[in-house]
Amino acid sequence: MTIKGTLTLGDLIYDVYETRAFVQKQNLELYLSLDIYASFRVKCKRGDKSYLSDLQLFHDRSFNTHVTSYQELKGKKYVWESEFNEDGINAGCLNIVEYDSVMKSTIEILDVNGNELTVHWTGTGGVYFAGYGLEPFDITFTVTLPEKVNYVIDAAKHTRVKLSENTELELLNIDDFRKESERIDATREWDDFNTVLKFKVIHGGTEYPGEIVFKNGMKKFTTVLDDKCPIALRLKDVNIHYTKEYEKFVFEMD
Repeated sequence: MTIKGTLTLGDLIYDVYETRAFVQKQNLELYLSLDIYASFRVKCKRGDKSYLSDLQLFHDRSFNTHVTSYQELKGKKYVWESEFNEDGINAGCLNIVEYDSVMKSTIEILDVNGNELTVHWTGTGGVYFAGYGLEPFDITFTVTLPEKVNYVIDAAKHTRVKLSENTELELLNIDDFRKESERIDATREWDDFNTVLKFKVIHGGTEYPGEIVFKNGMKKFTTVLDDKCPIALRLKDVNIHYTKEYEKFVFEMD
């Protein structure tokens, strides 16, 4: 049963009109982020807040669920006792009038029905306007999980990951990629990003070489993989943030 839900934030009440889930796999484990959109419904006790419109409650980075399949999520609970967990992933973000942090959070997966999750999300978020401050929030909702999951290798942590029990992916010359990133960061000539990132797929003990050719931009690339490789793998996206210390290469696999 689909539950759009009602979100309470202190004495503010919102009707949820959209929920999204983003899922990726890193070393076989599922990484999840949730995104909730809600519209302001009830005027609060502290005066007319009719200028409040939509609310967004979300994660800006995926958290590790420590499971490998959707069905294993049922009954799992993920707790943030402070703004960040032990992996450095934040408890969430609130966007009402401006962006503020969630300071404490608990996400409990109540049920899994196919690719639909029922989630209970509670916590405390910063709402720093009109006399508000740290306010408790509470919502139960359903969200649809994607049927196809992409695979991520975060080169800031490791350059070799498992794609399945008998398939691995390894980036070979990440230092060359970093040097080109540093050069472009210094020149600010984004369309002048040109490099080749070499990789290999190890499937059933056999290595298959490949390369990603970046031409005229970090988001402009072509994946070339050995025709003999039984795995159809290609780069889908690149997300680099050196301040937050991640270098994520997102692959899709048939």
